[in-house]
Amino acid sequence: MAVETGLPERRSRAVFALIIAIAAATFTYLQFARRDHSDFGMVWYGARALMAGMDPYSQIGPGKAFDYEWSLIYPVPALVLVSPLSWMSEQYATAVFVGVSCFLLAYGITR
Repeated sequence: MAVETGLPERRSRAVFALIIAIAAATFTYLQFARRDHSDFGMVWYGARALMAGMDPYSQIGPGKAFDYEWSLIYPVPALVLVSPLSWMSEQYATAVFVGVSCFLLAYGITR
């Protein structure tokens, strides 16, 4: 006999979180067409530069290789964390990052 705890089961939480993640990633992907870059883009490009052996801090900013209104403000561990997404385009990588982040958030708060 199962004990009723009143908490949602893991499968229900995962399905709900997946729906939220897909919606957030889709919205992000579609909204990206209205911009040149995103805030996540500097981390994505920094990860690409780091993987290519370049100094990411000298590559990102106004008038630089990755022309963005600010210079890179994130530490190298953030670039390393994002490096698995560096092979994707900036638009896809941004959508995947938002989707994964929203999945984890929705899964966590439904507990």
